[in-house]
Amino acid sequence: MKSILTVLLLCLITFGFSQNPVSISVLIYTVEDDGSLTPATTARTGQTVHYVLKARNQGTVTLPKKSVIVTGPFPKGTQYIPNSATQPADTFMEETDEGIRWEVDKPLAVNEVVEFSYRVY
Repeated sequence: MKSILTVLLLCLITFGFSQNPVSISVLIYTVEDDGSLTPATTARTGQTVHYVLKARNQGTVTLPKKSVIVTGPFPKGTQYIPNSATQPADTFMEETDEGIRWEVDKPLAVNEVVEFSYRVY
């Protein structure tokens, strides 16, 4: 079994030191044979893992468009499942060798949440 908490830690490091008042929550699931999702902290080699990242503006003012950038890293030893990333309305999405990068192309109101997801195996 491999630990999949490294993505959580990488996400917190990526966003924890930002001057942006954006909080990121990360939900990690394994995908079962029937397609259902089970909350997880470990996965078997080759098992599909589904990540959900939620970005929330916890500030006191609306953030300008293009000021919120979210990156979902691919854990070492995993492969991204092509076309598994979601692209919410008003976002720009880029796939790289290291992960998925989303840029929110609209103002983000106070307490507004934007949700992203992707899968690896």
